[in-house]
Amino acid sequence: MHLTILTLIVLLLTLTPKVHAMTIAPKNTPNPPQSRGEKVVETSMIILSCPTNIANAEAMCTALKSALQERAPRHNIQLGNRTPEPDDLAVKLHITRADKTTIEGYLEWQTKSAAAQNGSPVTFSVVDTTITGQMYNSFASGLIKVSKLPIP
Repeated sequence: MHLTILTLIVLLLTLTPKVHAMTIAPKNTPNPPQSRGEKVVETSMIILSCPTNIANAEAMCTALKSALQERAPRHNIQLGNRTPEPDDLAVKLHITRADKTTIEGYLEWQTKSAAAQNGSPVTFSVVDTTITGQMYNSFASGLIKVSKLPIP
C-alpha cells in the first residue's frame, strides 16, 4: 500500500504543470510615500494606458484595471492616453518582455503637477505551460503591489 501511494504521488507530480512564479525586483525606496512624509495626491480619476502589442492585450488591461480598482475602490478608472487633469492620476503599463512563458513590465505614473515616476519591474514566469490571459491577474496584482502609487 505504501508503494502504491508513493507511485500515485509521483504520477500526479509529473502530470501536473508546474506552478507559475513571480519575482519582484526590490525598489530603492522600501516605504510608501505616506510613511516617508511625501505628499499623497488626492485623485478623482485614474487614467489607465495599456500596450496593445502583446498577446491578449485586452485581458491584460482588464486585469490591471481590476487590480487598480481593488487598490483604489473610490476612484473612477478610465482607459485612455489623455493628459491628466489637476486631480487625476495617469498610470501607464510598460511591457519590457512578453513571450510564451514570461511577461515582464513596470508601471509609470504621473499627475499634472508632478513628474513621471516608475515602479519596480515585475517578472511573471511559468514552467511546463504557456501564459494565458487568466494568469495576468497575478502579474497585475504584483505590479500594483510594488509600484507605490500615490493613492490614499
